[in-house]
Amino acid sequence: MAEEWYRTADWSPAAQEDFERRLARARSWSRSQYLKIKALGLPPEHRADAQRLWQRAIDCAEFEIDRWHSIECLAASLKEEDPARAEALFRQLIHEDPDLNGTSGMAHIDLAELLLATPGESALAEARALLNAWWAEQRSPFPASRYRYFVCRLKLAIASGDHLAARDLAAQALEAAGAQSPFARHRNVGLAHAEADELQWLEGWVNPA
Repeated sequence: MAEEWYRTADWSPAAQEDFERRLARARSWSRSQYLKIKALGLPPEHRADAQRLWQRAIDCAEFEIDRWHSIECLAASLKEEDPARAEALFRQLIHEDPDLNGTSGMAHIDLAELLLATPGESALAEARALLNAWWAEQRSPFPASRYRYFVCRLKLAIASGDHLAARDLAAQALEAAGAQSPFARHRNVGLAHAEADELQWLEGWVNPA
């Protein structure tokens, strides 16, 4: 079965021309979805192209739920290369879509991760508030989400000088890293894929030398 035209990873000049031709013929309300899906399917070397597609999806979206998911995708792709813009986009998303409908539900965690890399007590205070808000709603059932939450809380505890809490949080992060998917028939969905050096760092907090 042939792959649908908006899901292929090909972004050669010919593929771009074909995509744009088909996109122009698509119904106006579906174009943002095609742009978003195409961006998600592009390989890492086309990150800048994917970002442009997400921005176009945001600009042309006729339904808010499509717009919100594209904002999240664009913001996530910018966290390392342009954290200031990523922060602004996550703030925009939380403001426009406080219930995070149509998204991964992780905008509070994403924004907290950015703030934890920002010097100053006000950034730490806001990160704490965001983490508290995410935990209160339990916006994602996946071990990967809980893992990111506990790692964020651990970094916050370390930055605040609370090393006793840090040890407990590291233990909870390790537990989440080894947890199974909540879906019995989809065992690989939502698992935490932690890097070996980060797991070693967590172990160091649980069992200090």
